[in-house]
Amino acid sequence: MIKFYAIAKNTFLQTIRQPIFGVMIFLTFAILVMSLPLSGMTMGTDYEKSDERMMENVGLSTLLIMGFITAALSASSAIGREIEDRTALTVASKPVARATFVLGKFSGITLAVMIAYYLMSIVFLLTVRHKVVSAASVPINWPVIIFGVSAFAISLILGGLGNYMFNWSFIATGCMALLVFMTVAFGLSCIIDLHWQFVNIADTFSDDNIKPSLILALILIFLAIVLLTAVATAASTRLGQVPTLLITFLILAAGSWYLLINARLNEYFVGPGREAPIINVLCWLLPNMTVFFPLDALTSNKPIPVSFVGMAACYCACYTAAVLFVGIALYQTRQMEAQAASSTMPSALSLLSGFGRIAGIIFVIMAVIMATLPANHTTGGFVTIGLLFVGGGTLWYVTRVLGRGRKWSWRLLTLLSGILLVRGIVLWQAGSYAQWLFMGQSTPGILTLSLVSALVFLLLMLPKTRRHVKALNMISTDEF
Repeated sequence: MIKFYAIAKNTFLQTIRQPIFGVMIFLTFAILVMSLPLSGMTMGTDYEKSDERMMENVGLSTLLIMGFITAALSASSAIGREIEDRTALTVASKPVARATFVLGKFSGITLAVMIAYYLMSIVFLLTVRHKVVSAASVPINWPVIIFGVSAFAISLILGGLGNYMFNWSFIATGCMALLVFMTVAFGLSCIIDLHWQFVNIADTFSDDNIKPSLILALILIFLAIVLLTAVATAASTRLGQVPTLLITFLILAAGSWYLLINARLNEYFVGPGREAPIINVLCWLLPNMTVFFPLDALTSNKPIPVSFVGMAACYCACYTAAVLFVGIALYQTRQMEAQAASSTMPSALSLLSGFGRIAGIIFVIMAVIMATLPANHTTGGFVTIGLLFVGGGTLWYVTRVLGRGRKWSWRLLTLLSGILLVRGIVLWQAGSYAQWLFMGQSTPGILTLSLVSALVFLLLMLPKTRRHVKALNMISTDEF
């Protein structure tokens, strides 16, 4: 436990000192504050309620998205970057179990994300307490504005003074100050109304002000962020920052469409209105993120039972534990010995590896965008989305391994680029006699693919590239 505590504490301090951590918090503050005037543009007949409902929906969605991004960036910085920079070798050389390392990292990241989410939630509740100014006749709640702005300004001043006088981290000092002063500001705004008179705090947490169901909704979204933090932690044991962020987003998107995916698979394999147990079991591999989305209940003014929040917490704990077990298993088999440096890597090979990874990410993003369009929610559409996703992920991995000089990836890319090049030459020579090779492609598409294939084939067959791959494969190290 001493080692676990040391790793968790170090990870927590490292995370809250990252500039991106403070940037995400301040950016969320700005979005939540800007949601107040933007939410006053609804066109409902009862515009006051529709404006408040819009502000709540925008605020909760902002908390979910910004919390997810903060968790993914923090996890990739705390684990993935340490592994890539070989600083994790210092811990690996000590008598510390790898499971302890992963669990300690997850605990430290979760604590840092919890502080960020708490600060974001306080600002969100302050905007709810202020209410949307739907008309000129609606008074401005100056106590909320003064308390909130004062707490923010004092925290910035303390962070600056601490950094200047004692060389403290500005982001960490500012966050700790915000933790104290924002809590005080919210407490004062709960007992002082817009006329600067003291009110009963029970009146503040009522359906006319801060609804109790809104607090439960905040808890549900925090559970979703904890689950996504576990996913980001597990992914960062093998992947870098961008792939970790992408994988976490895909899990969030797939979990949000959990019911749709389950229904579509059952409809495709067993027919409409029927279910196959094996398909339901396979769908359990995805997290059902709809459990943590309370927007429908808030929009329809339905209460959120406390028992439901408890069941969601149990589901979050079970899925988080399963994901962490996967992350520990991935980290157990990862070898972090110092690799032979590839400083002599040819610039052409490095460029090809970089563009290949970018193309793989673009294919995956295209798959995600297509999946959001209802017109693609068909069997053919899902097949295309799956091919783009698998193809993009495979392309990213193969080109990444190519950058490490692995011979099998060089052979695979050489074979594929050669086949595509030969196909382009055959189509150019045969013309209409080889229509079956077109596979739905237009002439400009075939020409572009052929040129790209020729360029890739040429870069892979350069003597310098082949000598580099051969030299690296003479070293008996393999981090995969």
